[in-house]
Amino acid sequence: ALLKLQFLYLIGCSRHSIPRLNMTQIRVLPDGEVVINTGVHAEAAAAPAAPRDAGAPLALAGAPRSTALTPLVELGIKLCVFDMAGTTVDEGGLVYDTLKRVMREEGWNVPDDEFNAWHGANKKEVVEYFAGTNGAKGRIDAVYQSFNDELEAVYFKEDSPVKPMPGVYEYFEELRAAGIKIGLDTGFPRKIADHIIAQLNFGPYIDGSCVAMEVGHGRPYPYMVYNLMHKFAIEKACQVAKFGDTNRDIEEGLNAGTPYVYGCLSGADNEETLLKAGAYRVVKTVMDVPVGGAPNGGAKKRKAEAPLNVFAKRKFANGVH
Repeated sequence: ALLKLQFLYLIGCSRHSIPRLNMTQIRVLPDGEVVINTGVHAEAAAAPAAPRDAGAPLALAGAPRSTALTPLVELGIKLCVFDMAGTTVDEGGLVYDTLKRVMREEGWNVPDDEFNAWHGANKKEVVEYFAGTNGAKGRIDAVYQSFNDELEAVYFKEDSPVKPMPGVYEYFEELRAAGIKIGLDTGFPRKIADHIIAQLNFGPYIDGSCVAMEVGHGRPYPYMVYNLMHKFAIEKACQVAKFGDTNRDIEEGLNAGTPYVYGCLSGADNEETLLKAGAYRVVKTVMDVPVGGAPNGGAKKRKAEAPLNVFAKRKFANGVH
């Protein structure tokens, strides 16, 4: 099907003077949907399409954004893997502010743009990187421990600003009612992850969690996703949906083999960054992705807000979707 699609696409380009995409920008999902990474941002995607011949098989720019998302149940999802800070946990960027401050107080040069590229990573790997660029590899353990101490102090103080994202408990309940497992994955150490889960009372709502240090490598490596798949006996990567607010969350999901990787605008990275990383859809929050009805009718249907995305479904003249 993909070869047929590529053949039709190339013919369409030559007949209608449409710029050619690299073939890696065209994907056929397990449910038969064709998605095209046009590289057009939502602002451009929201603009009216330029006039073209009715017979033209494909529009590569100016495509209208989708107005609905396919419910997870209809996609065959059996496991949702959620990032914590910025995705399911609202903490106002404290983790990144704290990490950056601790390294700068050490006297290290930590440029904002270079630091931002590490959003979503194992926090010790971030310290290791900047220790290397600052010629201070002998300080890795001390700086990392200082970061953990500082983070615990600000995260878990009596008037801590850390709280669950609005609506996340209800969303987890919908997923559980639909028979979908819920796993959390994070670059936090286990002690802090468990403390957050306990403090926000996530325990009764989730099925498990995994931290980067338990699998050897954090994002963009896929091992935390694989760990949760193994834990819940999920056979295929296409039965997993990954949610996160950073480019490394997106890369993690894609590296794990699932096409259903949702970028969330509730945290660190912006829409452009998430789309460039390859997000299947970009949404305001995880709650914007509808769950759908469970086989036993246990989950209620939700009305999802229009997603912000440029992976537009397109029809071809011969009926291929």
